[in-house]
Amino acid sequence: MAARDLLPVAEPAHHSRCLVINLGQGERFGWCFLWDHDGAFELEQAAPSFEAALKALTDGIAKRDAATLSFLGVYLD
Repeated sequence: MAARDLLPVAEPAHHSRCLVINLGQGERFGWCFLWDHDGAFELEQAAPSFEAALKALTDGIAKRDAATLSFLGVYLD
């Protein structure tokens, strides 16, 4: 999968992270990933669809999951 095949669909304000959807041909067409583009080219939290990615994010928010909140730029004391 190449960066040129990734379309950002959501980005927390003032952060270098985004939710991307893969539009490249192949078995992972339509999959979504979290990408922190300040670091290495590493895609995280693969989800097989946009709906699954949104569910993972909303579930992470509801559970106050540290990784999800960090991705969104939310830090709890």
